[in-house]
Amino acid sequence: MTLADTQLGYYCSAGSATPQLCPPGTIGTEDGRASCDACPRGFYCPGGNNASFYECPMGHYCPVGTRSKFLHPCPSGSINPFTRMTKTQDCLPCPPGFFCASPGMAVTSGQCAAGYYCSSGASSPTPSDYGLTGDRCPEGHYCPWGSSTPLPCPVGYYSNRSGNSQTSDCLPCPRGFLCTTRGLSFPSLICSEGSYCPSPNASVECPPGHMCPRGSHRPVSCLPGAFQNLPGQAKCVTCPAGFYCADFTNVDIGNISRSYTPTLCPKGHFCPPGSESGVAFPCPPGTFSAQMGLSSEQGCESCPPGSYCASSGLKAPTGLCSPGYFCSQRSISAQPDDNPTGGRCKAGFYCPQGTSVMLPCPVTTFSSIEGWTLIPFWTLQGWILLHIRVQNGNPL
Repeated sequence: MTLADTQLGYYCSAGSATPQLCPPGTIGTEDGRASCDACPRGFYCPGGNNASFYECPMGHYCPVGTRSKFLHPCPSGSINPFTRMTKTQDCLPCPPGFFCASPGMAVTSGQCAAGYYCSSGASSPTPSDYGLTGDRCPEGHYCPWGSSTPLPCPVGYYSNRSGNSQTSDCLPCPRGFLCTTRGLSFPSLICSEGSYCPSPNASVECPPGHMCPRGSHRPVSCLPGAFQNLPGQAKCVTCPAGFYCADFTNVDIGNISRSYTPTLCPKGHFCPPGSESGVAFPCPPGTFSAQMGLSSEQGCESCPPGSYCASSGLKAPTGLCSPGYFCSQRSISAQPDDNPTGGRCKAGFYCPQGTSVMLPCPVTTFSSIEGWTLIPFWTLQGWILLHIRVQNGNPL
C-alpha cells in the first residue's frame, strides 16, 4: 500500500500492508502520512478512526500528547475554570476563604468552616498545616464561616483559646486589667499599684483618701483609723499617735468621705495609733487634759489637790472639793469617801472649800465632830471665823 492510500486518522509505516490507526495522544490530520502527530497542547486526542481532537476540559490541563480529557486533573487545593489549559501552573490556588477538596475541580467545594481560616490553596474546610493553606483560628481571634484570615478580638477583649467562630467568643477584659490592643490571648497587663482601671483601656491615678493596690478596678476608701493624703498610693497609712482618722458625712448629699489628713486628738482624750474617733479614749475620772494631741492615758493629768474630776473626758477639773471634805489628788467626788483621793474632815480638824488637807483647829478651839469647817463672818468688830459642821456640803 502506498502513502497516498492512507486515510485521516491513520498512518502507514514503511512496509505496512494496511493503514494503522493513530494511537491515543496522537492525531493524523492529513492523508498519506507515514506517522501521526502528537496531540497539540490544550487538547486531548482519544485516538480512533477519525482525526478529531477536543478542548481540554475545565479542572484539567493538557500538555502535548494528552490522550484523555481526565488524564491531568488539577490537584486538590486548586481549581481551573478555563478550557485549553496546558500545564499544571495553569491551575489556580483555591481562593482565600474557600476549600477545593478533590482533584479536577472547576469551582470550589465550599466555604472554610467556622473556627478555621483558609488562606489560599486549601483542600479541606478545616486545614491544619500551620498556616500554609490555613489553620485553626488562633487565640485572640475569631473566624466565622468563609474566613480567609483570622479576625482579631477587639480592644477591651481577649481570648485564651483557639477555634473561636464569632466575636462573642472573645472574653471581656477582667476588672483590674488592661486590654489596650486587638488580638490579645491574655490581658495586656494588670492595673499598676497606685492606679485603678475603671475600663479595659483606661488607667486613673488613685485619689487622696483612698488606696489602690495592684489590680484595682476602683479606688478603695481608707478605713477609719487610717488615712492617705497623697494621690497615687497603693496603701493607706495608720493614723499616727495623738491623732484620729474618722469618716466624715457630707450633710448636703449624705455621702461618706474619708479623711485625707489626721485630726489632732481633742482635749480630755487621748488617741493611740490607729484611732478611728477623737472621743474613743477619754481621760478616766479623776484625771483631765487641757492639751490636745495626747497619745496615751499617761498624758492625762491627775486632778489637782483641792479639786475633783467627776467624769471622763474632762478638759478641766469639775470643781472644788466641798466644805467639810478634803481632796488630796485624783478625786472623783466633791465629797470623797475615805480613800487615798480624800475624805471627810476628822474631829479636831476643819476643812474649808477646796482644801487638799485637813487643817487643825486653831488654838483655844476644838472640834469633836467630823465634817467641820470655818466660815468667815463679818461683825462690828471685824471678820471672825465661825466653826460650822457641814453635812453633804451644807452647813448644819
